[in-house]
Amino acid sequence: MGEKNRVQTALLLVVYVLCLGRGDSALTKQQAEHLKSRLEAVKTRVDAVKIKVTQTSLTLNTMAETGFPQPTQSPGINIAEGKEAFQSSSILGMVASHAVDGNTDGDYYENSCTHTTQGTRDPAWWVDLGQSYTIGRVVIFNRQDCCQERINPFNIHIGASSRNPVTNPKCGGDYEMDVNQPSISILCQGMTGRYVGVRLPGSHRTLALCEVQVFSDVLPSAELNTTPTPAPGKAHHRFVYINIARGKQAYQTSVVWGKVAGLAVDGDTNTDYYADSCQHNAGEANPSWWVDLGKSFTINRVVIFNRQDYEPERLNPFNIHIGSSSTVTSNPQCGGDHQIDVNQPSISVSCQGMTGRHVGVRLPGEYRSLTLCEVQVFSGTDLYSELHRTRVPRPRTFTKWC
Repeated sequence: MGEKNRVQTALLLVVYVLCLGRGDSALTKQQAEHLKSRLEAVKTRVDAVKIKVTQTSLTLNTMAETGFPQPTQSPGINIAEGKEAFQSSSILGMVASHAVDGNTDGDYYENSCTHTTQGTRDPAWWVDLGQSYTIGRVVIFNRQDCCQERINPFNIHIGASSRNPVTNPKCGGDYEMDVNQPSISILCQGMTGRYVGVRLPGSHRTLALCEVQVFSDVLPSAELNTTPTPAPGKAHHRFVYINIARGKQAYQTSVVWGKVAGLAVDGDTNTDYYADSCQHNAGEANPSWWVDLGKSFTINRVVIFNRQDYEPERLNPFNIHIGSSSTVTSNPQCGGDHQIDVNQPSISVSCQGMTGRHVGVRLPGEYRSLTLCEVQVFSGTDLYSELHRTRVPRPRTFTKWC
C-alpha cells in the first residue's frame, strides 16, 4: 500500500512539472501554487496513513496475544453511517446525507461533503440515529481543498430533542480543529441521545462537513449478537452481528388504522397489536413490507416478530426478498415459502451470502393481510476488521488544468 501511494504521488508531481513546462499551458502562477499545495497535502495524508498502519499493526499484535475486548464494549461501529441526516440549509446539491455516506474524502468537488448556505447565523447539521445510544466519540472530517478554517469554532450537541436538535446538551464547549489535519475526534463519553448535531455558533458562518462518524461505547443488547469464542489455536476473530434495520426508512404497499411501516423497525418487539408496536397492511393480493438499509450489506439473517394476540397464522406462508432494487419483491428470494410456528413470537431465517440494500417481506396469494411487529436484519461484521479498518485517501487528478 505504501509503495502504491508513493507511485501515485510521484505521478502527480510529474504531471505538475509537465504542466509548468508546456509553453501553451493555461496554468497560471496562482494555479501552480494551488496545485503544489494540493500535492503536499496528499503527501501529508499518505504519511499519516503510513503511521496509522504501523500503529494498527502493533495494536493487532498486542490484541492477538491478550484477546479481544468484550463485544458489548466499544465495538468500534460507526452508528451514524447511512442514517437520516438534516441541515439548516443546502446549496448546490451538497445535502446533509453526504456526511454519513461512508466517504471521508475531504475534497468538496468529489461530491462527498455537505454545504449550508453561505454566511448564515448558527448553521447546523444533525443525524437521527434511530434510537438513543451512549456516545463514546464523534469524529468530524473537515473540507481540505479550501476554506478549512471555516469550521472553527464548532459545537457538538447530543440529546433526545428532534424539534431543534442543536438545543440539546453540548458535548464540551467551543472546539477548534487543526486545519492541517483532515479530521478531529471528540470524546463525549457518558452522554446519551438519539440526535447528534454539529453547529457553528455566530453570524456569517458557513458549514461544510465531509463526514461525521459517531461511535457508541455500548450497543443495546437486543441489537448485538456474537459468535462463540473460537477454539484454542483457531483465528482470534470475533464476529458481531448488528441489527442494521432499526430506525431505517420503511415502506409497505398499504396501511390501515395508522399502523405504518416504521412500527416494524422501531426497536419494539412487543407482539401485542394494541401496544402500537406492529404495522398492518390492508387485505390485498401479495401485501408487502420493506426497509431501505441506506446502502448494500451482506445479510446474515432476518428475524421476524409475529402478531400474537390475534390470528398469528395469517403470516404463513411468507417470503423474504433481498437485493438492490427498490421494487423490493423483484429482488431475489431468501429461500422459498417460510412458515412460522404460531406458538412462537419470532422466527430467525438464515440468508447467509445474500447482499442488498432493500430487505422485504411478502405474503404470496390473492387476499392476504400482513402484520409485522418487528423485523430485525443482521449483517455479519468481522470485529477484527471493523475495529482496524483504515481508509486510504483516493488519489487526486489535476488533468483539468493541463
